Amino acid sequence: MADFKIKKQSAENIYQGETLYIGPEQASVTAARLDALLARIDEEPSEAAEWGDLRAEVESARYALPERTAAVGALERAQTIATSLRATSVVAAIATVISSFVQ
Repeated sequence: MADFKIKKQSAENIYQGETLYIGPEQASVTAARLDALLARIDEEPSEAAEWGDLRAEVESARYALPERTAAVGALERAQTIATSLRATSVVAAIATVISSFVQ
């Protein structure tokens, strides 16, 4: 007989009313990714005001966790800013985080 492992609800998306939340396990992994992204942004030598805007949106996504919709919205705004800055590695990192929400 095959062994089946039951996935806990902690790894799933959870609806409360009309709000979608990610599970605590995914929220923890996403928070770590966003912290790494913030560290990367802080390493940029540019003094352009847009970098501050970019950082603010990523922080907004970080603090919105575990609410999925708010976090993704902030990350999409951050991605737009990063694209205008031509910060391709940051754009790619943001895209990776966004895609982790839909897996």
